[in-house]
Formats: sequence, structure tokens, C-alpha cells
Amino acid sequence: MSRDPAGLAGPGDHDHESTPAWHGQWLQTAAECLGISPRALSVARTRVGDPAPDDTAEHAPGDGPGDRLRLSFEPGRVEAIGPSSDRRTVMTIRQWGPARWARTRAALADDPVLERALTSGRIHARLRQTLMRMNADPMPGRSELSAECDCGRDGCSHVASLLVAAADEIASDPLLLLMLRGVDRGELGGTQLDEVPPGWPRAHDPGVSAESAWARTRAPLAPVAARPPIERAQVTSPPADSGLSRAALGALADLAAHRAAALLTAATPEADGGMGVLAERLIERGLAPATVANRSGLSPDEMEIRRRARALAGEAGVAVLLDRFDADPDDLADGATALGGRVRSRANVVTSGPTGRQLRIDRLGRWWLLRSDPDLG
Repeated sequence: MSRDPAGLAGPGDHDHESTPAWHGQWLQTAAECLGISPRALSVARTRVGDPAPDDTAEHAPGDGPGDRLRLSFEPGRVEAIGPSSDRRTVMTIRQWGPARWARTRAALADDPVLERALTSGRIHARLRQTLMRMNADPMPGRSELSAECDCGRDGCSHVASLLVAAADEIASDPLLLLMLRGVDRGELGGTQLDEVPPGWPRAHDPGVSAESAWARTRAPLAPVAARPPIERAQVTSPPADSGLSRAALGALADLAAHRAAALLTAATPEADGGMGVLAERLIERGLAPATVANRSGLSPDEMEIRRRARALAGEAGVAVLLDRFDADPDDLADGATALGGRVRSRANVVTSGPTGRQLRIDRLGRWWLLRSDPDLG
């Protein structure tokens, strides 16, 4: 089977939407992670590439020149079996958690250019940059890749052959790298490839024929009901029995507007269900601290913590203090690796035992570094 040395096949491969082939980057990165030398890759390339009969390179029994590995791709796993020796070599790669991929897929859907490239089975020049921004780099890290072989040797020639053969498959279909990370091809929408590798289900959408669409009767638009004019009244002062000043009323209106905006964007307006997130903001707008404390149930120390968080990172910094949820274990593992040493994980928080530092992840996948305060905790 012939391969396109550029790593991308089909029309339009050299336009501005194409990206340099991923298979070469992946091969180099994977070899470094697994301790495979450049010479071992060169020998494996000669072996996998059907060299001349007088090739004198050393080969393992049953894996000589002209032999072709039998490869199988599954999410998180590539298996290679020698054609004559039945020696099995397996490479495993860490898959992305569902929360990470959900965030990443949403970001890709917001970019029409990337979305169009994915649905046509191609990779765009900005795709990897966008994936990396969502902490979803298709290229593996050192702690994300491992390999084992029946021969029992680390960094053996069989692992090198697996990497080279896998890179050849990735050259034909770069989106295999996403499948190895646990992504379902059906979620990408690309179905134009003549051959879909194992593990890539085809998306099925029969659609509507053009003839049927044009034959449909055009229905008139529903009439719009007339609305009476709205008279705007100027607010001077709230009723005397409300116990609110004009400034306090403005603060409560500000809170109501914040809640309405959050509902429109499907966000959580207040993580604690009360006014905690906006406590210091309400005070700034004129609501008495005692009133805020009474209605929110916050102590002076808690309000000071929120004031500091708001000063450093705005409302997002305050929200991450209060919003507790069960984070994706895959994300928590990244946080534990970043802190290093002895850590404990709970909900969306990773805490370092020796230093007391905390990493908290919000619902958008952003990490926040917190340090303990001797007075405020």
C-alpha cells in the first residue's frame, strides 16, 4: 500500500487550511517518551518499508525485511503482531476524560473553519493550537505513553516498528490521534473517507433529498400580536416600608440583572445559592454590610476572603472558591502532577500536603492556584 509522504492525502491538501503532517511530530514525540533512539527508528523504517533483499540490518527472528505488522487501533491502545512470529507488542496512551473532551468539542464547534475541516476528515493549521489551549494536546506526554512487548526488553526494536507502522497509518488519517485519546469519530461528523479504521463508527444521517425539500408547501409566517405601548416610570425612592435606600435598591437590581444574564448563558449565577458571590459588590453599590451578612449568612472573615478573591481575579475568582463539583478524574490527575509530591484530591480541588497550596478547576477547565492564609485560612 502506497503512502503519501506528506502525510495528507486527497484534494486541497496544500491549501491554507492544511497543517504540516501530524504523523512525523507524533513519531518523534512518542519515540522520545518511550526511549527509542533515532537509529532504532531508522532501522524500523527500513524494515517496515520493504527494503531491498540484500539489507544487512539486524532483525529479530520472524520480523525480517519484507514482513508487515498486523496493526489494530482501539481507543487508548495500539497492538502490533508480527506476521510470522506472532510476537505481540502493545502501546497504551492515556485517554481524555469526558469533561475535557466536552469542553474541547464545544470550543471546536465555535470555530466554523475548524468545524468544516473536521467534518471533511482533515486537520486545519489551527487545530492543534486550539486543542492545546483546551489542555487536550493530541501529542502524548512522557507520563501518558507506555509500551510492552512479549520479548521482555525495554525500548526494543519491536516497539520501534510499532511506532513507525502506526505513524504510517496516522499519515493516512491524522484524526486517528483523536481516536487514540478516546474520541468517537461519529462526534466529529467526518464520513467522507473510503475506509474507516477499526474503532471509527460512521455517522449516519440520511438527510432530506433536494426534490423533497423543494416540493414542500411554503407556509405563511405566524402573525405577530400587537403589544400595547409600555410607559417607563422614573424610580425616585423605594417605598418607605421596604427598608431599602435608593443605593440599596440599585444593588439588588444589579444582583437581579446578574442572575438573569447567568440564566441566559446557562451559567450558575451564585454557586452557594445566595448572595455570597456578589457580597462585596453589593456593599460597594451601597447595601449595608450588616444587611448583606444577614441575608447571605457570611461571617466577616468569609466576606474578606471574597473581597480579596474579587480584587485578584474578579467574580470568576470568587466563584471558584464556592463552586464545588465532582471534577473529571482525568483533570484531577493533571492537577496532582502539576503540584507534585504528596497530594489529596476532593471534588474539584487538589491540595499539596507539604506546602498547603491548592489547585482548583472551574467548570470551564481553568485551573486556579490558591495559597493558605495564616489568618483567613
